[in-house]
Amino acid sequence: MENTEKREMKRQKSDASLWEHETIYMLDWETLGKCLEKIAKQMLQDAFYPVTIVGISRGGLVPATYFANMLDITDFHVLGIARNMSNDRYSKQQEPELLWMTSEVNLADRPVLLIDDIAGEGKTMALAVKLLQERGASYIRTAVIVSESKTIFQLDYSAVTLDGWTVFPWEKAITDADKRVVPVEI
Repeated sequence: MENTEKREMKRQKSDASLWEHETIYMLDWETLGKCLEKIAKQMLQDAFYPVTIVGISRGGLVPATYFANMLDITDFHVLGIARNMSNDRYSKQQEPELLWMTSEVNLADRPVLLIDDIAGEGKTMALAVKLLQERGASYIRTAVIVSESKTIFQLDYSAVTLDGWTVFPWEKAITDADKRVVPVEI
């Protein structure tokens, strides 16, 4: 076995120990649909009708596209914010940073829905709100499919609170027979 392979196996084992007591939640497409419907109902109850959708790439793109289509909103933007250091299941995190955004648009007086797939501590969402405010947005509502109980950012909408590792239907499926894998139910 090559040294790089040995190092990678050692790193994965070390990273996995961070999560060894955690549940791994599997979210399928049907449950995702239920989650998005739940967020839509929360928005209706709140009488929130955005005119601009901003998705945080990459996990926020599927729900952002859903809401843009459902609400017939064409003013659609994407923020590329990096937080995880890799796409691995046990990826370490860094402080979030803006890598790119789709356009420099004035968001003044526009109700904005900012959406992502998950909020752990909420640092990515906090940075995204700050960036949108710097571009004139003053009326921003935030939404995630999954929030964790450790989230310190005050979210406006979320479908479910889970503590563990969440695998979304557009991500690489877990192939190991891990006893900690459970389906998400709504």
